[in-house]
Amino acid sequence: MKLIPFAPEHLEVGGSLPFDLYDAAGRLMMPRDAVIQDATQLGRLTAHDLMADEDQSAEWRLAKQRERELAEAFDDAFRPAAPAAPAEPPAPPRLELIAELNLVQTQLNALLLEVAPDDKWLPRVLAVAGRCTCSSTTRA
Repeated sequence: MKLIPFAPEHLEVGGSLPFDLYDAAGRLMMPRDAVIQDATQLGRLTAHDLMADEDQSAEWRLAKQRERELAEAFDDAFRPAAPAAPAEPPAPPRLELIAELNLVQTQLNALLLEVAPDDKWLPRVLAVAGRCTCSSTTRA
């Protein structure tokens, strides 16, 4: 008989197993099909490193593996889809740039119409030109 480790989380009050459980020294702790009667009995069992006969528990272990695989497949099938990665911020609409350039053009035209020899119009023109945010504009 080859003993293999048995995880105690498979034990519960009122439950039974279709194979014998042993401690690490090979002593029988719970015979096949015995029902765990209460929390005290469960505590005594889980206080030991539990072992099971590899051959005797093979069918049960295979069934548990299938249960885990089905549960994972179910979870994968019904898991909400991950949110899409946020897209890059959209480029400003072309109309905003055109509207801004039209505004700057209108203000410059108004300033140039008011030019007088003694007027300090150049600083006012440069101030309007400085408002232009387009990258192709160079400032004097």
